[in-house]
Amino acid sequence: MSLSPKQQRNLEILQTMAANGIKGNWDIVRPFVDDNLEMIMPEGLPYGKTFHGWDGYREGLAALGFWTELSFTPGEMVPTEDKVIYLSHLNAKIKSNGKAVSQPYVAVWEIKNEKVVKITAFYFDTKQIADLASQ
Repeated sequence: MSLSPKQQRNLEILQTMAANGIKGNWDIVRPFVDDNLEMIMPEGLPYGKTFHGWDGYREGLAALGFWTELSFTPGEMVPTEDKVIYLSHLNAKIKSNGKAVSQPYVAVWEIKNEKVVKITAFYFDTKQIADLASQ
């Protein structure tokens, strides 16, 4: 199945942000972040909350410092006309105590006018993460 031009562009935007955001290449990422972005991390996580705007996007990425050895595999991206669904598996250790976490992970990136307007993260078991973090 071939992608529409809009689906292809949405996929390119997410790939660019994923490759550069975690590295702090803000000049590359900034044009794709809507000024009113909402980044939703589940409330059950120790860093769970809704982050807003450009500063919130950067704060949300910084919150991932909760982890060490963080990886998302295999990382399949499924584009639609206004979203990219990122299907993955989280593998990481909690930075404060070294406890390992391995579980399914999904994020839905909503894109309008070539800007990300909303990112919603879905962790398979936030209770497991919170419980391990409190040990």
